[in-house]
Amino acid sequence: MRLTGNISVSLLEIQHLKYLDLNSNDFNLSKIPQFIGSLSRLQYLDLAYSHFSGEIPHHLGNLSELYYLHLGSYVDGSLTSTNLDWLSRLHSLRNLSMYSVNLTMATDWLQAITKLQRLHLYSCDLPMVLLPSPFNVSNSLSDIWLSGNEFSSSCIFPLVLT
Repeated sequence: MRLTGNISVSLLEIQHLKYLDLNSNDFNLSKIPQFIGSLSRLQYLDLAYSHFSGEIPHHLGNLSELYYLHLGSYVDGSLTSTNLDWLSRLHSLRNLSMYSVNLTMATDWLQAITKLQRLHLYSCDLPMVLLPSPFNVSNSLSDIWLSGNEFSSSCIFPLVLT
C-alpha cells in the first residue's frame, strides 16, 4: 500500500527518529517538505520514487547525523538541485544515491563527494567539470555509479583512477 497526500509536520514530534524511509509512495509531485531538515537525529533518509518534484530543500543540510541519503524520481528532472553545497554540511554522510535528479546546474558536485564511501548519481545530467588540482577524494570511496550521464570527454577518469 502506497502513502498519498502530504507529509505532516507532526512528524517532528518523533524527537528520536533516526530512520525515515518513504520510498515508492505517491506525494503527487509535491515539494520535499523543508521541515524534514529539522529531524536532527535522522541518520537514514530515503525519499526516492515517491513522486516529489521541485528543488531539493537545502534544509536537508541540517541533518548532521545523516549517513545515508537516497533521492530520486520516476519522472526525469522533476527533482532538481542547482547546487549541492548543502551536502558539504552533512559531515556524517557516507552513502549518497540520486536517480534522475536534474543536477545540470550543480557544478559543485565533485566537492560534495569528498567524504563518501558510496556514490550513485544515475541519470542526473551531471555537468562536466574539470577536476581541481589537487583534488582529494576520500580513501574510503569504494563504490561509484555514474551511468546515464552524458559526459562529453574522459576528464572524469582521473576521479576513478586516483
